[in-house]
Amino acid sequence: MTSAEKIQILKDYVEHSAVIYQRRVEPTLKLLAFRTAEGRYDRFDSIDDFLVIAELGARSYSKESGVDWRATFTRDILVGVAQLWKDEFEREYPRGTYNFLLPAARRT
Repeated sequence: MTSAEKIQILKDYVEHSAVIYQRRVEPTLKLLAFRTAEGRYDRFDSIDDFLVIAELGARSYSKESGVDWRATFTRDILVGVAQLWKDEFEREYPRGTYNFLLPAARRT
């Protein structure tokens, strides 16, 4: 299995896991949307935020499938997933995709 395939598998797994999405992804998107609305968004810090989610997803995936998550999902793969999410956030935020996560006073 190639690195690109592992990146896509992990990304899809996290995005389709209701527990991870509700407990980690949605609060992170809310935080990043709020930071962006205030003008405090830092693209390098956002990778760290998404990296935490990618690692949590890798651990959860390995628990379900019975594989060692550190051997299956190397740091490069976790960073690749975090980079995809960061790029997606930066592409979608200006379109207003995440406005529903902001307090009413911050919505554009």
